[in-house]
Amino acid sequence: MGLAAGVATLALLAGPSLASAADTYVDDDTGNDSDPCTQAQPCKTVQQGIDTATAGATVFVDPDTYNENTVLSGGKSLRASDFALPTETALPIVEGGGGTGITVPVGGSAGLIEGLSVHGNTQSINLDGPATVRGNELPDSTGNGIAVIAPGSVIEGNKFNDPDATGAQTGVIASADAQILDNQFTSLHGGIAINNSSVVTVRGNDFAGSHPFMSTSGGGISVLGSRATVVDNTFHSPGAGISIAITGSESGNPTGITMRRNTITGYYGGVGMDDASLGVDMSGDVIANTTGGSALQVRSFTVPTDLTATNVSLVGNTTDIFVKDNQVTLDSVIVEDPIQITGAVNCTIRFSRGPTTTGTPCQTFQTSVPPSFANAGTGDLHLIGPAALIDHGNPAAPAAGILDVDGDPRVCDGDGDGALRRDIGADEIRTPASDDCVVPDTRIRRPRVNRARQRARIRFSADPGSTFECKLDRRPFRSCRSPKVYRNLHFGRHRLKVRATDSFGNEELDPTVRRFRVRPPR
Repeated sequence: MGLAAGVATLALLAGPSLASAADTYVDDDTGNDSDPCTQAQPCKTVQQGIDTATAGATVFVDPDTYNENTVLSGGKSLRASDFALPTETALPIVEGGGGTGITVPVGGSAGLIEGLSVHGNTQSINLDGPATVRGNELPDSTGNGIAVIAPGSVIEGNKFNDPDATGAQTGVIASADAQILDNQFTSLHGGIAINNSSVVTVRGNDFAGSHPFMSTSGGGISVLGSRATVVDNTFHSPGAGISIAITGSESGNPTGITMRRNTITGYYGGVGMDDASLGVDMSGDVIANTTGGSALQVRSFTVPTDLTATNVSLVGNTTDIFVKDNQVTLDSVIVEDPIQITGAVNCTIRFSRGPTTTGTPCQTFQTSVPPSFANAGTGDLHLIGPAALIDHGNPAAPAAGILDVDGDPRVCDGDGDGALRRDIGADEIRTPASDDCVVPDTRIRRPRVNRARQRARIRFSADPGSTFECKLDRRPFRSCRSPKVYRNLHFGRHRLKVRATDSFGNEELDPTVRRFRVRPPR
């Protein structure tokens, strides 16, 4: 099991050994902007540290409160650091007041913004140029969190929340292509808003409720005239509005969503889509216990908007599926209630569980046997029976990379008869003997670091016969073997990710992470 991404803590605070000659240091307590911004003589303001740093350098910020509207460019990075007092655990606060805390300007770019608490009544961070924003806290009761205006940004491992759960705050507004990964969104009006023909990946995020504002109900993700890939996210109560809302734009931009392995529980509604030319394509998703709206509402008014759902579980909802003038394709799906239809709707239903097995094509499911789940009331829809749903899904092999709701292999021997076949619904049962369905779990031993040679030797292991890929810091994943030796490492902190693929081809979805440090020789 890999190490989950988290919000910035002391572990993220960069030590001075990471610095190069071009880096600068900022300390509100001891600094002076007339000083050279070195570790020994830090400057006082963040902006002075940015202006003094050379292109591509890092500005290390000591934990204090900085009342500034900073502008970051030139490929420079802005990172928390405990250089002035190593025992400090608080995050540096960049307080933008009535404006924006940090801005990457038009035509500019930044490296990494990491380990800060950023505030601003307009928005906390404005990315008119690309940057990686990682491990920050953005608690705002008035402004939005991050506005992504230029393509190429990565928003990862941040914590967004509205302390008083009022107003119209949105965590991330993406008006350009971006990756939004492993963040926490708590009690906002809206989690993520995607618009302006953007192509955005939303993966591994946690949405803990939303609140209404004036006449709008709020929600988790909204997509307007854009394309989104939404994978491995969790939406849970209390949640006003719809967890995911998709609407085509008047300009006719290609609009649609691909969903994989998301879990939605306790929101007013699940997924709502109107006039989206690319439709919705779901696999391995769970929508449970909606409090008023439909789990899936897909409507065509001016543009055909189709619904394709494979191995999806819809349980305990006010209405499971409401469709208007479109094509509905269900494959190996669990549905409790009759499909609600308006207009001309064509249904293709295969290997699925529903309330009836006869009637129109939209009423004809292959079995009506009630499913048994671990705890449907709390949204735990791990399948425990009956036999009619186990190994009775589509016998055809799923596409490459298709997994169940937990990220486990999609095809297993669930009934112990020696044959591999999909179950019906989002979860895939396996018997204890079906080792072909166990995802490998990499274990990384403590690295052996040679300070003098700036070298690290690292051993790791997983199931017998597994192969591995390694990723050090910002380098891409590459094939590797244990022990792995890294040479010519810079002094400072490093992060190694390792993922395994076992002899059955099961890939570790969440890489295991090990952090280590190379200190200068004494």
